[in-house]
Amino acid sequence: MLHLSLMSFSPIKITAPSIIQRGFHTNQGPLSHRKLIEMVDKSITNMNPVTAIQREIRTESDGNLSIAGHYLKKNQSIYSFGLGKVWQLNKGLFEATQSRFEKGLCITKTETKLPSRIQTLISSHPHMSELSQDEHPVSQAIQFLQALPEEALLIIALSGGGTALGGYPNHELIEQFGFSNAMRLLAETNKALLESGIDILMKNTVLQHLGILSGGGVTRLSGTKNIIALAMSDVPEFHGDDYTSFSVISSNPVLAPYPLDKVNRLIPELALPDPIKQYLNSKTDQDDHSVYDSVKTKIISSNRTLIDTLCQNLSHVTTKQTPVYESLRGEPEDMAALLAANLEKMSEGSIEVHGGETAPKIPSEKGIGGRNLHTALAFAIAIDGKSGAGLFLGDLHDGNAPVSGVYVDANTVRKAKKLGLDPKKFLDAFDTYTFFYSLDPNCFYRISEENPINVRDIAIIYK
Repeated sequence: MLHLSLMSFSPIKITAPSIIQRGFHTNQGPLSHRKLIEMVDKSITNMNPVTAIQREIRTESDGNLSIAGHYLKKNQSIYSFGLGKVWQLNKGLFEATQSRFEKGLCITKTETKLPSRIQTLISSHPHMSELSQDEHPVSQAIQFLQALPEEALLIIALSGGGTALGGYPNHELIEQFGFSNAMRLLAETNKALLESGIDILMKNTVLQHLGILSGGGVTRLSGTKNIIALAMSDVPEFHGDDYTSFSVISSNPVLAPYPLDKVNRLIPELALPDPIKQYLNSKTDQDDHSVYDSVKTKIISSNRTLIDTLCQNLSHVTTKQTPVYESLRGEPEDMAALLAANLEKMSEGSIEVHGGETAPKIPSEKGIGGRNLHTALAFAIAIDGKSGAGLFLGDLHDGNAPVSGVYVDANTVRKAKKLGLDPKKFLDAFDTYTFFYSLDPNCFYRISEENPINVRDIAIIYK
């Protein structure tokens, strides 16, 4: 569920935020902000990860199981491997298959409520862990995967954050630099890419050639090649001839890696450690792609799913809702200016639901906040004194802020100035959470920890 919240991480009763007082009018009468909250709440509930994965698991008329449309062999045992922040996918999988379920392993960011047959390993996100080789959670994951029986079925549950959580250098890097130095170089590369402002497609395309689990690494390591991979996607949707969205999620643990010659075209433009640049330039593609032939994949929910669900719910009160897929991208301040320009052209009662993910260049000295709060404040500055409002939200936590998103409107900047707050100063300092909390602690939104969705960002703008 989606809730307004204070600094506390526990949900509180939903009330309309004080910086937005008015509703807006649709062809079916006024839609209050409370009603909008309820609709967003309902849409996110429909994206529940437990429900999403269980929709893919059916007991057929002959009593056998099918998963994502693929029939299991009679008496075939099930193992699971989870990678990403949404550990609840693994819970849903176990509940629906426990009569066949042997055991599983999940690498995630926080403590979980998974059954005892699924081992939880805690790793680091968004920056990679630099633990020793013996202590690193991926070392245990490697042993788990290699020990899987050849005849078993491995179900892989992927979600956002898997690249960092599964960050561990591949064999070639370890052999060339030793584990500690290789791990340090990989972590530095990930950090440089995070701060570079490039989008997640480019970032994960580079990293899949460096990690032991990425670029098809889980498939190569697994003792069984009977693999079904299901994902809550946090990457843009696209379909190339031999490369799709699934090839980027969590830096692609299951499918053939993106061709190295195409990756190397990106390298000169990126501020990567010199040893990593040299390694990528000298590396050659030696992968036997036939190993991936039996892998089945399916994206079970995505940013598009959330936008479509939101628009479907909004259609009950207005015909003026417009989905805009993959529109949030690039620098947050540039995106905010475009959204403000869109808002100015919109008629009264219109709603646009934008999806995607911006890619801010993050300074070394920064405050508290994330890309959604940053976009929201830039949007508030752009619509100051005009009309309209916006709700910006994304993951469970927006950057290093303990909230998912925030409401702003055309009066936000005016109210801030009355309190002696300089919006531009906070924006430049990447300290947007501090700004909004100082303005009004009740303007925030956060998604319940029981129902994380992690399918990138949403911006709802209206007037």
